[in-house]
Amino acid sequence: MAEEPEINLVDLDIYQRSGAPHDQFAWLREHAPVFWHADGGGVGWPGFWAVTKHEDVAQVTRHPEIFSSARRTAAFKEWSDLAVERMRLMMINMDPPQHTRQRSFVNRGFTPRMIGQLEEHITQICSGLLDDIAGYGEVDFVTEIAAPLPTQVICELVGAPVEDRDRIFKLSNRVVGFDDPEMVTSPADQMQAVAEMYAYAGELAERRRQQPRDDIVTQLLKPDDAGQELTTLEFNFFFLLLTVAGNETTRNAASDTGTGEPVAPITVAGTMVPGHGRSWRTAPRCRADWYG
Repeated sequence: MAEEPEINLVDLDIYQRSGAPHDQFAWLREHAPVFWHADGGGVGWPGFWAVTKHEDVAQVTRHPEIFSSARRTAAFKEWSDLAVERMRLMMINMDPPQHTRQRSFVNRGFTPRMIGQLEEHITQICSGLLDDIAGYGEVDFVTEIAAPLPTQVICELVGAPVEDRDRIFKLSNRVVGFDDPEMVTSPADQMQAVAEMYAYAGELAERRRQQPRDDIVTQLLKPDDAGQELTTLEFNFFFLLLTVAGNETTRNAASDTGTGEPVAPITVAGTMVPGHGRSWRTAPRCRADWYG
């Protein structure tokens, strides 16, 4: 058996320096596809089993009665029993049948027709972000494109006013950056951001109930064929999950070069390419800070 390398899948410094530790995952898939990872990632956090082969992951996802997302949530952090109860209101921390019920509401809102209606607006958002950097010789792709784009698109999805986008962007950063001192100054600051996002979701839902639109939020709030509907708690927590998790995962995916190297700043070409909008060229000689 090959010599075991140092395995640490939760060291944030590794992800900041060079992205996901693909070499560790490759070794695990070949030599220890079900690996006990003793370091849970935080003080008092329990260890976990790292499952790295596709067929094993598929087996896990098909058996929530054994591998539960609801029992202690899907997060690494060890939460109090009270916090676990609250977090189970988020779809990511549910098991069937609750997860199946809520997913049916979400599927009804995110139909091809609903998404197709947004194509033109999303194209305008992308063009606007590119226009904003057109006057610069060089910009950080993560800061100027990958970070704001998901939030702006999500705000478009839920019909949030343009003037609220910057506020939602900042709140989502404070919620997801619970262990990043650049984003959150204290646990109380994070909880305040959660409360503000939760309250905003409630206000948005009430506006849609009073003035329905042909949009995703209106569809989510409608009763299903059996007359059931999302509760206020369920909708507000879904909005929180969408704006935070959708923001973070998409931002990181857009920032991942797939090579283990941080994405470099981009040199703005500034020329218009027919049919393709504003173009840019990569500048491989330069580095960028990694926010993954």
